[in-house]
Amino acid sequence: MWHKISRDERIQCIKDGVSRGLSASKIAAEIGGCSRNSVIGLAARAKIQLAESRPAGRPTGARPPKRAIDELKEAKVRPEAKNAVNVKVIESVSRRQYLRANLDVIIPVSRELELIQLTERTCKWPHGSADFSFCGNDVVFAPYCSYHSRIAYQPAEERKRR
Repeated sequence: MWHKISRDERIQCIKDGVSRGLSASKIAAEIGGCSRNSVIGLAARAKIQLAESRPAGRPTGARPPKRAIDELKEAKVRPEAKNAVNVKVIESVSRRQYLRANLDVIIPVSRELELIQLTERTCKWPHGSADFSFCGNDVVFAPYCSYHSRIAYQPAEERKRR
């Protein structure tokens, strides 16, 4: 029916639907032969204010508390297979705990390594501009040593402010 009526009649149908509090989907269904988007488009061009959409987000209220950073998750235990190798589970320190453990960090002297000399156990913090090298000090869990990890780390609150 949408294509058989004139533009003015379409606008009048939309105005009638809006006055009754109908959504764009319900107006489109009532007119027939058109989509919700065509009703929204014509309403926008005719400067007709449709009913505001209701966000489909989660209900408002108190959020459940997030787990503490220091709290470690329990390891999942799988049933042993016939040919399984017995593996000792070593309690490890999480990366966040490692980065926050040493509050008194000493500024390291750069070993001035080149790219080829880097390994998974060396700090990859670059020094210099055109003729640069890397820090090269020992690392445990991170790509940078403890000093450079503290420089590189930005809490979420600081990132949001930018």
